Amino acid sequence: MKADKASSARQQSLAASSMINTKTVIKKAPEKKVNLCAKLFESNILTLILISSVTLVINTPLSNPNSESIIFVGYLDNCFTVLFTIEACIKIIAQGFLFNNSTLRQKGFPPYIKNPWNIIDLIVVVASLIDFIVLLQTVYQASDGTENDSSIASSL
Repeated sequence: MKADKASSARQQSLAASSMINTKTVIKKAPEKKVNLCAKLFESNILTLILISSVTLVINTPLSNPNSESIIFVGYLDNCFTVLFTIEACIKIIAQGFLFNNSTLRQKGFPPYIKNPWNIIDLIVVVASLIDFIVLLQTVYQASDGTENDSSIASSL
């Protein structure tokens, strides 16, 4: 009888310890996925920044604004504006703009606007959006016939 009680006690303690380990693994597994996703997100954004920087070198004031390469760079610039705007929105949603929750604060993630790099990022995104909106308005006016400058329309 004592052997049965001892073996059942051992089985219960093994079951309890395996439950604890399972819970620990379950709690750590999503954290690893989040870290992997964050690293992939950041590496993709850095790649976009590098490609965007290369396109800035290609687009010089001395280039012919009607050349195919400059028109292509203009399209790429518009794509980068959209992608960087999406990136800023994702970071603002994930981190909170001015305030975030206590879990993020405990892990050392400040709100979006309290990180100096994010402030620079937001300034660049807002400036790019203003440029994009002005470009769209200019192209729209040119298509209405109110403006006859074809180089503006070709820079889209």
